[in-house]
Amino acid sequence: MVVSYESIASGGDPTKKALMIKKEAAFNYLTSKVLKEQQQQKLAAIHYGAANTWLLFAPTILITLASAVLSLLVQSSLVPSDSAKSIIALMITVFQLVLSLFQSISKQLNLGGKAGFHQSAASSLKRIYDQAGYSVKADKYQSIFTALKTNSLPSAVEESKQSETDTDEEEKKGDEENPKPTSGSGGDGKEPEKPKNTVEVLNQQFTQAVAQVDSPLPMRISAAFNMLESRINTVNKSLLRDKASAKIAWEKVYPAVYYQLSETITQSRGWPIIIPNPKWSVEETLKEFKHSLRLDDNHGDLLDELVARAEVISKVGDKLKVQATSDYSAAETKLLLKSGGPDSKNPA
Repeated sequence: MVVSYESIASGGDPTKKALMIKKEAAFNYLTSKVLKEQQQQKLAAIHYGAANTWLLFAPTILITLASAVLSLLVQSSLVPSDSAKSIIALMITVFQLVLSLFQSISKQLNLGGKAGFHQSAASSLKRIYDQAGYSVKADKYQSIFTALKTNSLPSAVEESKQSETDTDEEEKKGDEENPKPTSGSGGDGKEPEKPKNTVEVLNQQFTQAVAQVDSPLPMRISAAFNMLESRINTVNKSLLRDKASAKIAWEKVYPAVYYQLSETITQSRGWPIIIPNPKWSVEETLKEFKHSLRLDDNHGDLLDELVARAEVISKVGDKLKVQATSDYSAAETKLLLKSGGPDSKNPA
């Protein structure tokens, strides 16, 4: 019988097991919000960067190049007519005025700076999202390692956590009674900063990453993500009659839907210069996502193939180990026979 990690860590207590499951669901929900913000920041960076490149920077380069070419023509002998030179000089003046206009617009909009802000925030949020998932897996691995080391599977996790909590409380009481200056602080009496839990670190890093962005998100991008989330909350969850027995992990559905929405936006016509209509983006996302959940003509359906080959896949590693051991034993036997046996003093 397969036993879940929550059942082992809770020691068979149904209350602790329910709280652990609820805690994991809440943490996944928080990380899905980080992913949502990261996808919005990434799309905004791509949009602003493309708009700055193709609508402002590229025309400026072309106008500057055209003005330089016309200036060379005026000074050369290829245009002997004075009237033609006057027309070319007028065109150069017009190009310079248009160039000044583009430079003023570029400085006012600052699309390149906005793209940099959003790209930096997207990179930070991606790092936070990956680090949060890794820290949870690392903590779970450490708990399992502690349980196996103490040879007490049902209670080792809780005992280790309780011992850490008791130690922290004792250190806190000791610090309150006898405060000690920190090393390297110059004896100012400040207490060392204690490590925070994963959720506190996640909230702090998320707040810092979003606060550094000095540019609002494009309206159509934020509207599409908010509309998608509101439709899932109001429409789909309202259809659940028995909410207590519902086993739909919405916190695991959100990341897949956010990725699907990003894919829909990036595959639309005119992207990244033109952001698609939010209503169209949401409807296309939900349609494609529902289609991907069906097993007919779905290349993501690997379950049947993997289940059919599960026994073979699990035995491949064992067969390789057995084969390597047998090959080594045969080679060792041949060597011993050539040397006259394990007690021979004159090996071949």
